[in-house]
Amino acid sequence: MDRFLDLNDLKIKDNTASFIFRGNINSIIKSVSQIELSNISIDEPDLEEIFMHY
Repeated sequence: MDRFLDLNDLKIKDNTASFIFRGNINSIIKSVSQIELSNISIDEPDLEEIFMHY
């Protein structure tokens, strides 16, 4: 993955990674397209996640 992506709160467990991304959605899609995925889910963070980030 591009080391200049703005990833926060990265959590990896087993075969699952979750994180908060702020920026151009096209750049993160371009980066993850370089690895083999079995599933992807993109959600907006809830209010608590946004608050805890700051």
